Amino acid sequence: MKGEEIDWFTKVRDAIEKFMKEFQKYPYVYVYEGDIQAMLYYLISRGVNNSDWLTETLISCGDDPKRTTPVHNQVAVNIGNTKDHVNGSKHLKLKNHFDIGIWDTEHSDFQSKDYREKPVLIGIEIKYHWSKKFMRISENHGTIHKYLADLDKLLRIKNMNKKFVGYALWFLPKMDNISFPEQIVGYVKGKIGNSKKIFSYIVLKKHILKFPCDQSS
Repeated sequence: MKGEEIDWFTKVRDAIEKFMKEFQKYPYVYVYEGDIQAMLYYLISRGVNNSDWLTETLISCGDDPKRTTPVHNQVAVNIGNTKDHVNGSKHLKLKNHFDIGIWDTEHSDFQSKDYREKPVLIGIEIKYHWSKKFMRISENHGTIHKYLADLDKLLRIKNMNKKFVGYALWFLPKMDNISFPEQIVGYVKGKIGNSKKIFSYIVLKKHILKFPCDQSS
């Protein structure tokens, strides 16, 4: 690869850490989930689009490959059968894309796959919850189940691709640490275990719950 080598794992981690702290300072700058996605995309891709490295990332366009960047929104991903996820629920199918994704340009199949099938190196899922109230975890709807479905999808992709790293981000600006349900904390801990590849960050009013727990702040 020509040009500057980019450490995407570090770049993504640093961008997420920076954004979470910024969000806690000014949460209502971000009225919609899309606002969060847009700013995080900017922080991750900043400084990349004009680098020499960009010339080495090509996307097939007929017989005339075009330069692009590995960082995209709504990145397509093949997740296989979607019926056996959160609590066996069939009411909430796993989405076939990541909110933000970084393609694995060094994968042997990268150039041969079109944009709907590119191998993904890092996937980021985002959920935003304004209310102080939650549905019970046993109910098959609501933000809780959407967030847990995100975790299931990330874990599934990790099992299919050992290089893959995933982040499940949940922003709750009206929720404090004391009132956050312990049942959800226990469920997320059980899902992630001691994984070194899948990370869950729950951003509350003044605290950030990080899983695996050895990185909590």
